[in-house]
Amino acid sequence: MTSSRKRSKLSDGEDAYAVRPYRSGDREGFLSLYDTVFGATSEEWFRWKYVDNPYADRTPMYVAEREGEIVGASPFFALRVQVGGDSVLALQPADAMVHPDHRRRGLLTRMTEAAIDDYEAGDPAMFFNFPNPTAKGAFTKLGWVEVGDVTTHYRVQNPANLTPTESAFNRLTAPGTALARAYFSVRDRLVPEETERVTVNRCDEIPAAEFAALYAEDPPDEIHVVRDERFCQWRYENPKWEYTSYLARRDGDPVAGLVVGNRTSDGTWITKLVDAVPCSDEIGAKALSRLVHRAIDDHRDADLVGAWDGTLPDGVLERFGFRPDDHFPLSRVSTRTAVVARGLEDDTDALRGVELDDRTNWRLMFAGKDTC
Repeated sequence: MTSSRKRSKLSDGEDAYAVRPYRSGDREGFLSLYDTVFGATSEEWFRWKYVDNPYADRTPMYVAEREGEIVGASPFFALRVQVGGDSVLALQPADAMVHPDHRRRGLLTRMTEAAIDDYEAGDPAMFFNFPNPTAKGAFTKLGWVEVGDVTTHYRVQNPANLTPTESAFNRLTAPGTALARAYFSVRDRLVPEETERVTVNRCDEIPAAEFAALYAEDPPDEIHVVRDERFCQWRYENPKWEYTSYLARRDGDPVAGLVVGNRTSDGTWITKLVDAVPCSDEIGAKALSRLVHRAIDDHRDADLVGAWDGTLPDGVLERFGFRPDDHFPLSRVSTRTAVVARGLEDDTDALRGVELDDRTNWRLMFAGKDTC
Protein backbone atom coordinates (compact mmCIF):
# COMPACT_ATOMS: atom_id res chain seq x y z
CA MET A 1 0.00 0.00 0.00
CA THR A 2 2.85 2.37 0.61
CA SER A 3 3.90 2.56 -3.02
CA SER A 4 0.96 4.75 -4.05
CA ARG A 5 0.62 6.85 -0.92
CA LYS A 6 2.11 10.35 -0.91
CA ARG A 7 3.54 11.79 2.28
CA SER A 8 2.14 15.10 3.53
CA LYS A 9 4.43 18.08 2.99
CA LEU A 10 5.35 20.21 5.98
CA SER A 11 4.93 23.95 6.19
CA ASP A 12 7.31 25.99 8.33
CA GLY A 13 4.79 26.02 11.19
CA GLU A 14 4.19 22.29 11.02
CA ASP A 15 7.93 21.59 11.07
CA ALA A 16 8.06 23.02 14.60
CA TYR A 17 6.39 19.82 15.86
CA ALA A 18 8.29 16.61 16.58
CA VAL A 19 6.35 13.43 15.79
CA ARG A 20 7.83 10.38 17.51
CA PRO A 21 6.97 7.11 19.27
CA TYR A 22 5.59 7.24 22.79
CA ARG A 23 8.09 7.10 25.67
CA SER A 24 7.41 6.02 29.24
CA GLY A 25 7.86 9.59 30.45
CA ASP A 26 4.98 10.79 28.24
CA ARG A 27 2.20 9.36 30.40
CA GLU A 28 1.51 12.52 32.39
CA GLY A 29 1.48 14.63 29.22
CA PHE A 30 -0.89 12.19 27.52
CA LEU A 31 -3.32 12.18 30.45
CA SER A 32 -3.24 15.98 30.62
CA LEU A 33 -4.02 16.21 26.90
CA TYR A 34 -6.80 13.63 27.26
CA ASP A 35 -8.29 15.68 30.09
CA THR A 36 -8.32 18.77 27.85
CA VAL A 37 -9.81 17.04 24.80
CA PHE A 38 -12.12 14.33 26.19
CA GLY A 39 -12.42 14.91 29.93
CA ALA A 40 -10.73 13.37 32.94
CA THR A 41 -9.60 9.76 32.91
CA SER A 42 -7.39 7.65 35.17
CA GLU A 43 -3.94 6.12 35.17
CA GLU A 44 -5.63 2.79 35.87
CA TRP A 45 -7.48 3.03 32.55
CA PHE A 46 -4.29 4.03 30.71
CA ARG A 47 -2.35 1.11 32.18
CA TRP A 48 -5.10 -1.35 31.28
CA LYS A 49 -5.56 -0.16 27.72
CA TYR A 50 -2.03 0.61 26.57
CA VAL A 51 0.60 -0.58 29.05
CA ASP A 52 -0.72 -3.93 30.30
CA ASN A 53 -2.12 -4.98 26.92
CA PRO A 54 -0.78 -8.55 26.47
CA TYR A 55 -0.49 -8.25 22.69
CA ALA A 56 1.84 -5.24 22.50
CA ASP A 57 5.51 -5.43 23.45
CA ARG A 58 5.61 -1.63 23.81
CA THR A 59 2.99 1.08 24.19
CA PRO A 60 1.63 1.43 20.62
CA MET A 61 1.36 5.18 20.23
CA TYR A 62 2.79 8.14 18.37
CA VAL A 63 2.81 11.63 19.85
CA ALA A 64 3.29 15.16 18.56
CA GLU A 65 5.49 17.32 20.74
CA ARG A 66 6.23 21.03 20.70
CA GLU A 67 8.65 22.70 23.09
CA GLY A 68 8.52 19.71 25.42
CA GLU A 69 4.70 19.55 25.57
CA ILE A 70 2.60 16.67 24.25
CA VAL A 71 0.04 18.38 21.99
CA GLY A 72 -1.11 15.37 19.96
CA ALA A 73 -1.39 11.62 20.38
CA SER A 74 -2.35 8.72 18.13
CA PRO A 75 -2.59 5.53 20.22
CA PHE A 76 -3.49 2.02 19.05
CA PHE A 77 -5.46 -0.74 20.78
CA ALA A 78 -3.65 -4.04 20.13
CA LEU A 79 -5.60 -7.27 19.51
CA ARG A 80 -4.99 -10.70 18.01
CA VAL A 81 -7.19 -11.26 14.97
CA GLN A 82 -7.78 -14.46 13.03
CA VAL A 83 -7.84 -13.98 9.27
CA GLY A 84 -7.52 -16.64 6.61
CA GLY A 85 -6.86 -19.26 9.25
CA ASP A 86 -3.89 -17.34 10.72
CA SER A 87 -3.66 -15.43 13.99
CA VAL A 88 -2.13 -11.99 13.35
CA LEU A 89 -1.51 -8.82 15.33
CA ALA A 90 -3.96 -6.02 14.56
CA LEU A 91 -3.92 -2.43 15.75
CA GLN A 92 -7.05 -0.35 16.27
CA PRO A 93 -6.62 3.46 16.15
CA ALA A 94 -8.15 4.79 19.36
CA ASP A 95 -8.28 8.00 21.40
CA ALA A 96 -6.55 10.06 18.69
CA MET A 97 -6.45 13.71 19.74
CA VAL A 98 -4.83 17.10 19.19
CA HIS A 99 -4.87 20.02 21.59
CA PRO A 100 -7.37 22.69 20.45
CA ASP A 101 -4.58 25.26 20.12
CA HIS A 102 -2.65 23.07 17.68
CA ARG A 103 -5.29 21.79 15.29
CA ARG A 104 -5.40 22.22 11.50
CA ARG A 105 -1.66 21.65 11.26
CA GLY A 106 -1.81 18.11 9.88
CA LEU A 107 -0.65 16.50 13.12
CA LEU A 108 -3.08 13.56 13.06
CA THR A 109 -2.03 12.76 9.50
CA ARG A 110 1.66 12.98 10.39
CA MET A 111 1.28 10.75 13.45
CA THR A 112 -0.69 8.18 11.46
CA GLU A 113 1.84 8.20 8.62
CA ALA A 114 4.67 7.69 11.10
CA ALA A 115 2.82 4.73 12.60
CA ILE A 116 2.23 3.20 9.16
CA ASP A 117 5.94 3.45 8.32
CA ASP A 118 6.88 1.90 11.65
CA TYR A 119 4.39 -0.94 11.67
CA GLU A 120 4.76 -1.91 8.01
CA ALA A 121 8.24 -3.08 8.95
CA GLY A 122 7.11 -4.75 12.18
CA ASP A 123 4.76 -7.43 13.51
CA PRO A 124 1.31 -5.87 12.98
CA ALA A 125 -0.48 -7.22 9.92
CA MET A 126 -3.39 -4.79 9.76
CA PHE A 127 -5.31 -1.82 11.15
CA PHE A 128 -9.06 -1.83 11.68
CA ASN A 129 -11.30 0.65 13.45
CA PHE A 130 -14.71 2.27 13.75
CA PRO A 131 -14.39 5.96 12.81
CA ASN A 132 -17.10 8.59 12.94
CA PRO A 133 -18.26 10.01 9.57
CA THR A 134 -15.80 12.92 9.76
CA ALA A 135 -12.76 10.76 10.50
CA LYS A 136 -13.61 8.04 7.97
CA GLY A 137 -12.53 10.19 5.03
CA ALA A 138 -9.18 10.91 6.66
CA PHE A 139 -8.47 7.20 7.03
CA THR A 140 -9.44 6.33 3.45
CA LYS A 141 -7.02 9.00 2.21
CA LEU A 142 -4.28 7.14 4.08
CA GLY A 143 -5.04 3.78 2.47
CA TRP A 144 -7.83 2.36 4.63
CA VAL A 145 -10.68 0.63 2.78
CA GLU A 146 -14.34 0.83 3.72
CA VAL A 147 -15.56 -2.50 5.07
CA GLY A 148 -19.18 -1.51 5.64
CA ASP A 149 -21.38 -0.91 8.68
CA VAL A 150 -22.05 -2.90 11.82
CA THR A 151 -25.70 -3.44 12.64
CA THR A 152 -26.56 -2.80 16.29
CA HIS A 153 -29.61 -4.50 17.79
CA TYR A 154 -31.37 -2.52 20.51
CA ARG A 155 -33.83 -3.39 23.23
CA VAL A 156 -35.19 -0.07 24.58
CA GLN A 157 -36.50 -0.85 28.06
CA ASN A 158 -36.93 2.65 29.47
CA PRO A 159 -37.60 5.19 26.70
CA ALA A 160 -38.39 7.94 29.20
CA ASN A 161 -34.85 7.96 30.59
CA LEU A 162 -32.92 8.22 27.35
CA THR A 163 -30.82 11.36 26.94
CA PRO A 164 -32.17 14.36 25.01
CA THR A 165 -30.02 13.44 22.02
CA GLU A 166 -31.88 10.12 21.89
CA SER A 167 -35.36 11.68 22.05
CA ALA A 168 -36.16 10.81 18.43
CA PHE A 169 -34.88 7.31 19.12
CA ASN A 170 -37.30 6.76 21.99
CA ARG A 171 -40.27 8.23 20.12
CA LEU A 172 -39.90 5.59 17.44
CA THR A 173 -39.28 2.61 19.71
CA ALA A 174 -42.07 2.81 22.26
CA PRO A 175 -44.53 5.42 23.46
CA GLY A 176 -43.53 5.00 27.08
CA THR A 177 -41.73 2.98 29.71
CA ALA A 178 -44.85 1.21 30.99
CA LEU A 179 -45.78 0.02 27.51
CA ALA A 180 -42.21 -1.06 26.78
CA ARG A 181 -42.03 -3.11 29.97
CA ALA A 182 -45.40 -4.73 29.29
CA TYR A 183 -44.31 -5.62 25.76
CA PHE A 184 -41.04 -7.19 26.90
CA SER A 185 -42.75 -9.00 29.75
CA VAL A 186 -44.95 -10.81 27.24
CA ARG A 187 -42.04 -11.62 24.91
CA ASP A 188 -39.80 -12.86 27.69
CA ARG A 189 -42.45 -15.29 28.94
CA LEU A 190 -42.35 -17.00 25.55
CA VAL A 191 -38.85 -18.32 26.29
CA PRO A 192 -38.94 -21.94 27.55
CA GLU A 193 -38.13 -22.40 31.20
CA GLU A 194 -34.73 -23.69 32.19
CA THR A 195 -34.41 -27.45 32.17
CA GLU A 196 -32.79 -29.43 34.95
CA ARG A 197 -29.91 -30.39 32.68
CA VAL A 198 -28.91 -26.77 31.95
CA THR A 199 -27.82 -24.50 34.77
CA VAL A 200 -26.77 -20.85 34.50
CA ASN A 201 -24.18 -19.33 36.81
CA ARG A 202 -23.57 -15.59 37.11
CA CYS A 203 -20.13 -14.33 38.12
CA ASP A 204 -18.52 -10.92 38.53
CA GLU A 205 -15.30 -12.39 37.15
CA ILE A 206 -14.77 -13.86 33.69
CA PRO A 207 -13.95 -17.60 33.84
CA ALA A 208 -11.18 -17.18 31.28
CA ALA A 209 -10.25 -20.83 30.80
CA GLU A 210 -13.85 -21.93 30.19
CA PHE A 211 -14.62 -19.04 27.84
CA ALA A 212 -11.43 -19.60 25.84
CA ALA A 213 -12.20 -23.32 25.54
CA LEU A 214 -15.75 -22.61 24.32
CA TYR A 215 -14.40 -20.18 21.72
CA ALA A 216 -11.80 -22.70 20.54
CA GLU A 217 -14.49 -25.36 19.96
CA ASP A 218 -15.74 -23.62 16.83
CA PRO A 219 -14.04 -20.30 15.96
CA PRO A 220 -15.65 -18.34 13.10
CA ASP A 221 -14.29 -18.57 9.58
CA GLU A 222 -14.61 -14.78 9.19
CA ILE A 223 -12.09 -12.18 10.36
CA HIS A 224 -12.58 -11.89 14.11
CA VAL A 225 -10.85 -11.06 17.37
CA VAL A 226 -9.24 -14.12 18.96
CA ARG A 227 -10.69 -14.88 22.39
CA ASP A 228 -7.85 -16.84 23.91
CA GLU A 229 -7.27 -17.08 27.65
CA ARG A 230 -5.00 -14.02 27.69
CA PHE A 231 -7.73 -11.98 26.05
CA CYS A 232 -10.39 -13.11 28.52
CA GLN A 233 -8.14 -12.40 31.51
CA TRP A 234 -7.18 -8.88 30.35
CA ARG A 235 -10.01 -7.51 28.22
CA TYR A 236 -12.60 -7.18 30.97
CA GLU A 237 -10.40 -5.23 33.38
CA ASN A 238 -11.46 -1.97 31.68
CA PRO A 239 -12.24 0.31 34.67
CA LYS A 240 -14.74 2.38 32.66
CA TRP A 241 -17.15 -0.57 32.48
CA GLU A 242 -18.52 -3.13 34.92
CA TYR A 243 -18.64 -6.65 33.48
CA THR A 244 -20.64 -9.71 34.44
CA SER A 245 -20.31 -13.19 32.97
CA TYR A 246 -22.88 -15.92 32.57
CA LEU A 247 -21.87 -19.54 32.03
CA ALA A 248 -24.31 -22.27 31.00
CA ARG A 249 -23.54 -25.85 31.95
CA ARG A 250 -25.23 -29.01 30.79
CA ASP A 251 -24.69 -32.00 33.07
CA GLY A 252 -21.88 -29.99 34.67
CA ASP A 253 -20.00 -29.23 31.44
CA PRO A 254 -19.71 -25.65 30.07
CA VAL A 255 -21.74 -25.26 26.86
CA ALA A 256 -22.06 -21.46 26.39
CA GLY A 257 -20.87 -18.18 27.85
CA LEU A 258 -22.01 -14.55 27.73
CA VAL A 259 -20.29 -11.33 28.84
CA VAL A 260 -22.43 -8.32 29.74
CA GLY A 261 -21.05 -4.79 30.21
CA ASN A 262 -22.68 -1.93 32.11
CA ARG A 263 -22.02 1.77 32.46
CA THR A 264 -24.00 4.96 33.05
CA SER A 265 -23.62 7.82 30.56
CA ASP A 266 -25.37 11.16 31.13
CA GLY A 267 -27.81 9.46 33.46
CA THR A 268 -28.66 6.65 31.03
CA TRP A 269 -27.94 3.08 32.16
CA ILE A 270 -26.52 1.26 29.15
CA THR A 271 -26.12 -2.51 29.05
CA LYS A 272 -24.23 -4.23 26.23
CA LEU A 273 -24.05 -7.91 25.36
CA VAL A 274 -20.32 -7.69 24.78
CA ASP A 275 -19.42 -11.21 23.71
CA ALA A 276 -20.81 -14.72 23.46
CA VAL A 277 -19.24 -18.14 22.95
CA PRO A 278 -19.38 -20.47 21.13
CA CYS A 279 -19.65 -18.35 17.99
CA SER A 280 -21.50 -20.85 15.80
CA ASP A 281 -25.17 -20.15 15.08
CA GLU A 282 -25.83 -23.86 15.53
CA ILE A 283 -23.68 -24.89 18.48
CA GLY A 284 -24.98 -23.68 21.82
CA ALA A 285 -27.88 -21.60 20.40
CA LYS A 286 -30.38 -22.92 22.96
CA ALA A 287 -27.94 -22.40 25.80
CA LEU A 288 -27.15 -18.87 24.58
CA SER A 289 -30.87 -18.12 24.58
CA ARG A 290 -30.98 -19.26 28.20
CA LEU A 291 -28.06 -16.96 29.04
CA VAL A 292 -29.67 -13.95 27.38
CA HIS A 293 -32.90 -14.68 29.26
CA ARG A 294 -31.02 -14.63 32.58
CA ALA A 295 -29.01 -11.53 31.66
CA ILE A 296 -32.14 -9.63 30.61
CA ASP A 297 -33.87 -10.66 33.82
CA ASP A 298 -30.91 -9.32 35.83
CA HIS A 299 -30.90 -6.02 33.90
CA ARG A 300 -34.57 -5.11 33.67
CA ASP A 301 -33.81 -1.68 35.13
CA ALA A 302 -31.32 -0.84 32.38
CA ASP A 303 -32.56 1.87 30.03
CA LEU A 304 -31.03 0.44 26.86
CA VAL A 305 -29.61 -2.98 25.98
CA GLY A 306 -27.52 -3.39 22.82
CA ALA A 307 -25.74 -6.14 20.89
CA TRP A 308 -23.74 -6.09 17.68
CA ASP A 309 -24.79 -8.20 14.73
CA GLY A 310 -22.83 -11.45 14.82
CA THR A 311 -22.54 -11.68 18.59
CA LEU A 312 -25.65 -13.85 18.94
CA PRO A 313 -27.91 -15.72 16.50
CA ASP A 314 -30.54 -13.40 15.00
CA GLY A 315 -33.29 -15.66 16.26
CA VAL A 316 -32.16 -15.20 19.85
CA LEU A 317 -32.15 -11.41 19.54
CA GLU A 318 -35.56 -11.37 17.86
CA ARG A 319 -37.00 -13.59 20.56
CA PHE A 320 -36.12 -11.01 23.20
CA GLY A 321 -37.45 -8.02 21.30
CA PHE A 322 -34.20 -6.53 19.96
CA ARG A 323 -34.57 -4.36 16.86
CA PRO A 324 -31.78 -3.77 14.29
CA ASP A 325 -30.74 -0.21 13.52
CA ASP A 326 -30.60 -0.89 9.77
CA HIS A 327 -34.38 -1.45 9.59
CA PHE A 328 -37.34 0.83 10.22
CA PRO A 329 -37.98 2.43 12.66
CA LEU A 330 -34.47 2.67 14.11
CA SER A 331 -32.89 3.28 10.71
CA ARG A 332 -34.56 6.71 10.71
CA VAL A 333 -32.76 7.95 13.81
CA SER A 334 -29.66 5.87 14.47
CA THR A 335 -26.10 6.56 13.34
CA ARG A 336 -24.59 3.40 11.89
CA THR A 337 -21.18 2.20 13.05
CA ALA A 338 -18.70 2.21 10.16
CA VAL A 339 -15.75 -0.18 9.85
CA VAL A 340 -12.54 0.57 7.95
CA ALA A 341 -9.37 -1.50 7.60
CA ARG A 342 -5.87 -1.37 6.13
CA GLY A 343 -3.46 -4.21 5.48
CA LEU A 344 0.21 -3.72 6.31
CA GLU A 345 1.83 -6.69 4.58
CA ASP A 346 1.61 -5.81 0.88
CA ASP A 347 0.10 -3.45 -1.70
CA THR A 348 -3.38 -5.01 -1.88
CA ASP A 349 -6.67 -4.70 -0.04
CA ALA A 350 -6.50 -8.37 0.90
CA LEU A 351 -4.78 -10.04 3.83
CA ARG A 352 -3.85 -13.73 3.82
CA GLY A 353 -6.10 -14.14 0.80
CA VAL A 354 -9.14 -12.50 2.43
CA GLU A 355 -10.63 -9.30 0.98
CA LEU A 356 -10.73 -6.68 3.72
CA ASP A 357 -13.40 -4.54 2.05
CA ASP A 358 -16.02 -7.32 2.00
CA ARG A 359 -18.29 -6.96 5.05
CA THR A 360 -19.32 -10.62 4.84
CA ASN A 361 -15.71 -11.55 5.63
CA TRP A 362 -15.95 -10.03 9.11
CA ARG A 363 -17.46 -11.22 12.42
CA LEU A 364 -17.48 -8.35 14.93
CA MET A 365 -18.61 -7.96 18.52
CA PHE A 366 -18.38 -5.22 21.16
CA ALA A 367 -15.46 -7.07 22.76
CA GLY A 368 -13.37 -6.07 19.74
CA LYS A 369 -14.08 -2.35 20.10
CA ASP A 370 -11.79 -0.30 22.30
CA THR A 371 -14.52 1.78 23.97
CA CYS A 372 -16.72 -1.10 25.20
